[in-house]
Amino acid sequence: MKHLQNRKIAWALAALMMVASIFGLGGMKLGSARQKVVTAFFTGRDGFSPYDDLINRREYAYNLLHIAEDASLQDTPSYTAAHAAWQQLDSAKTPEDYYEANIALQTAIDALYSELSSLESLDEKAEVMAAKQYSDFCGRMSNLQYDDYYNELAMKYNQSCKGFPAGLIASITGNGPLPTFREEESK
Repeated sequence: MKHLQNRKIAWALAALMMVASIFGLGGMKLGSARQKVVTAFFTGRDGFSPYDDLINRREYAYNLLHIAEDASLQDTPSYTAAHAAWQQLDSAKTPEDYYEANIALQTAIDALYSELSSLESLDEKAEVMAAKQYSDFCGRMSNLQYDDYYNELAMKYNQSCKGFPAGLIASITGNGPLPTFREEESK
């Protein structure tokens, strides 16, 4: 009890309690705000969400991989890279994972489609199917870029993480910025 009567100890305890409350309450508030944006990523609004667009991109990429297999491209670097990127997207769990996997998948599918479309041995049906799958794959990227609901929520959340002490609290509590799918605003 004598220790509590010492002013230095009392001030240190008061400062410690203040810091703990700022980080505790601030972390909870940021965590709650972040969770709302993560929920918007997965559920979206009016039936549209980044998650759904990414799952559709995964399916179009899968179809392109099968067309490439039918064209005997499974031993090529472009097929291997596209398959690895597809697996990365397939195993993604968080918006950050999906964002990174989507970038890898776009690059890999672009290369695979380029190789597919340059094949002279590709029959007309497979060529038309590959063009359709690639077009739909790219179309879903446009949806991701122009999804105002999620992207604006993520940008607003990210902006709130830039100030002090929110930025410090976000980095310490694991409530850092979320990716957007707009080129000018991405991570």
